[in-house]
Amino acid sequence: MGYPGGGLLTVSSHSGIITTMNSKQLNPNIRVTPETRKNLKMIAAMTGETMLEVVARLAKQELERMKGQSK
Repeated sequence: MGYPGGGLLTVSSHSGIITTMNSKQLNPNIRVTPETRKNLKMIAAMTGETMLEVVARLAKQELERMKGQSK
């Protein structure tokens, strides 16, 4: 399944690594704790997004929030 960045999501439940398969990305791995992975999985299930889409959306929202605070 794709995400807005154009990659594919692979999740290893044992290592807690989210991998995006996109040759254009310099570092396609994100290490997360088991608790964070569980939270991402729950959010994804509740919203119908992939876990990677959730990460991308949350990162964008946080950046926008931080930019708004610095004004």
